[in-house]
Amino acid sequence: MELAYLRRATTPTSALILVLVYGVLLACPLGAQEAKGRTTPADRPGDAPYTPTKLEWAAVELQASYGTTWTREDPVAKAYVAASDGTTIRCILQYTPNVSAEDVKTTRDVTQIIFDKYATNRGWPWLRLRFEEKVLPQPH
Repeated sequence: MELAYLRRATTPTSALILVLVYGVLLACPLGAQEAKGRTTPADRPGDAPYTPTKLEWAAVELQASYGTTWTREDPVAKAYVAASDGTTIRCILQYTPNVSAEDVKTTRDVTQIIFDKYATNRGWPWLRLRFEEKVLPQPH
């Protein structure tokens, strides 16, 4: 008798949960369609949809993962930027005149190895890396 009471007590609750879940599932596609057709107001250009190219995406990932700023421990700064040719990432190395040529070469070599592994893992054999060096003024 207790079992029958429990079944009757939970049946309306279960039905209510099913109705709520079903209602949410039905509402989701409609909401997504409305958002897709919505235009971005002129005063909020940063909210406009944008799909980056593979090259732009590579530059963002490389910069986020391996880009560095100058420090005393790592005197060669690295920045990754997409070139305009559609296949090349520019790696800009910046350092002061007191950084040894050996340190710059080591940074280049390690960066090239990391880049080659990145391109291979992505399956992008077309992706190229071009180094650009900039000697910064000596800090005071």
